[in-house]
Amino acid sequence: KVDDYADFNADNVQINSKELDVIKSINHFKETIQLAAKELSPAVLANYLFSLVKTYNSFYQDFPILKESNVDSKSFRLCLSSLTARVLKNGMEILGIELPSRM
Repeated sequence: KVDDYADFNADNVQINSKELDVIKSINHFKETIQLAAKELSPAVLANYLFSLVKTYNSFYQDFPILKESNVDSKSFRLCLSSLTARVLKNGMEILGIELPSRM
């Protein structure tokens, strides 16, 4: 749950460009669903989810969360990861695809 990680001091967090890319991608979820529905094209949503996964993976490869020494940055990254997981889960449910609970 996002709320489990949301207790961090934002003043102590320097958002890097990869984190910002993930945030921007998450922000497009609602409009992507609307576009997919308007065009009757589940591929629009599938392509968005694939892009989100690639963006998140790029962030995660460069900034391992558990190795972060700044507690607030670590909490922020856990929150960002939880939000990403929620968007992916919701998007896949819309497509009728069940995700494993753990990988």
